[in-house]
Amino acid sequence: MDEDRKPYALEYLKSALSVNTHVGCVLGCEYCVVDEFAPGGIGRIYSPEEAVDTLLGSTLFIPEITPITLNNRTDPLLPEVSRDTFEMVRILNEKGIRNPRVIVSKLHLKKEGLRTLEDSCAETYFFVTYSNLPSPVERVPHRLQRESLKTLSEGIRVHPIHYWRPLIQGLNDDVQSLEEVLRDVSPVCEGSVLSGLRLDANIAQKVVGFGGNISGWAGDTKHKYLPTEIVEKILELRDAIFSDYPLYRHTSCAICVPQGIRDYNFHFLKPSNCLPGCPNVNNCTFPDKPSCDEIDHAISVLGLKNSWHFDGTMLRVSGSMNEEERSCISHQLGYPIVVENIIRAPSEEVIRR
Repeated sequence: MDEDRKPYALEYLKSALSVNTHVGCVLGCEYCVVDEFAPGGIGRIYSPEEAVDTLLGSTLFIPEITPITLNNRTDPLLPEVSRDTFEMVRILNEKGIRNPRVIVSKLHLKKEGLRTLEDSCAETYFFVTYSNLPSPVERVPHRLQRESLKTLSEGIRVHPIHYWRPLIQGLNDDVQSLEEVLRDVSPVCEGSVLSGLRLDANIAQKVVGFGGNISGWAGDTKHKYLPTEIVEKILELRDAIFSDYPLYRHTSCAICVPQGIRDYNFHFLKPSNCLPGCPNVNNCTFPDKPSCDEIDHAISVLGLKNSWHFDGTMLRVSGSMNEEERSCISHQLGYPIVVENIIRAPSEEVIRR
């Protein structure tokens, strides 16, 4: 077991609680932020049983509510990892855990893997990461993503989602590349999530070296950089060729649509996050305020004693709270939260330093 990487084995990311048996990757994608906090390949942190026990024992985990993403601190379908990924699925089924599950991969989902996911007792979302980036920026052959799409086309219960990540100006934003991807994914997937690139000085230098254009990047290391010109180009193509195909800007949007619920990350509060044609627009209405008892319970169950107050439509929490606790409380209450002082999650501390 790789003890140094344990802090990254269970992290509440913005859209889901990430549970991992492995941390690190060997695919060699030049833009990958995982290499920032887990360099040098894959480290095994937990057995599947230990990973699930850690998940279920965490105060961040809320039965029936918390979305779970499996082995996203690596690629869950790597040969060294996939057995543990599907074993975690089996254990979660055995324990009757019905929280939504998310798997994100750019590798080939084979038929036996799909069968395991189809047997899940919970809503399961498989995100195919397919961006048409050239090698050596991304070394994984695109035929593997197309093979996953073929496999997913035979499924019934698993939700196939296309993760168009990362879109980089000058590398994979020409009309021919974008149209090829759209033609591949639209017959199979329930929609595409358009996503940019998480940049820091090191990754930015690499991208420029490969011919990417990041002239509009202002140094933000927290949010993914995606020029609006690329989004507009994809929308134009979609409207011209596949007018009914849904496009999203965030993973939580794609997760919420099949459930018919509002985006639990409240991206719709910023209108630019909502792309034309979103099928969830009628569900993304502002929620009712939670009760005082509900708020106090959500805060205290994490061992916190922060005071709070409503400020218009926002719940403002005083004092300090880490990013994971903020996400957990917001998802539990179903209400947007602003915290006075946010403490970064372990991986974020490394990425944004």
